[in-house]
Amino acid sequence: MVRRLSAVGALVAVVFGVFIMSNPALADDDHEQGQWVAPGPPPPVPYDVAPAPPGGGYVWVAGHWYYRPTGWIWAPGYWEIAPYPGAVWVSGRWVYRPYGWVWVPGHWQGYAAVISSPPPPPRVEVLVAPPFVGAVWIGGSWRWERGWVWVPGRWAPAPWRGAVWVPGRWARRPGGWVWIAGNWR
Repeated sequence: MVRRLSAVGALVAVVFGVFIMSNPALADDDHEQGQWVAPGPPPPVPYDVAPAPPGGGYVWVAGHWYYRPTGWIWAPGYWEIAPYPGAVWVSGRWVYRPYGWVWVPGHWQGYAAVISSPPPPPRVEVLVAPPFVGAVWIGGSWRWERGWVWVPGRWAPAPWRGAVWVPGRWARRPGGWVWIAGNWR
C-alpha cells in the first residue's frame, strides 16, 4: 500500500511540480507530517553573507531554496532571535526520497529545548504602518531565559513576492513546552 501511494505521489509531483505529503505512513522520521516535494534537486546554494546581527541573542538562519510550480526560488537568510539560551539552529535541507526531493525544515535544538512552565499569553502588539513596501509583520513571542521574556515583533522584508510568515509557537509536549520555529511559506 505504501509503495502504491509513493508511486501516485511521484506521479502527482511530476505533473504538478510540488505537493504536500500528508499521509503519516509516508512522512519521514526526521520531520513532522507535511513535506514540500520537488521533481529534481535544488540549484547550488548561492554565496550568502550574514550582515551584522541586530542585537544580542540572534542566530543566523541561512538562506535556502524553495520549490514552487514556477520553479526554484531563493529565500535569503535572516537573523532570528534564539528562543532560549543555548539554542542552536539546525538548517533545513533537501533530501532525495523515492517519490522526489523532499524539504526537511530547519529547527532549533539545544540543551534547554523543553521548558516545564507554560508560556504566558501573547501580548497585544500595536502595529504602525509598514516602514517599506512589501514589509511583513513578524509578531512577538515569548522566549525562555531562566524565566519568560517577551521579544517584540518587527517588520521584515518578504524573501520573495507572495511569501507569508508562519509564526513560531510554543507547543505542549511530554515533559514540557518546546519552541516550533516560524518560517516563510
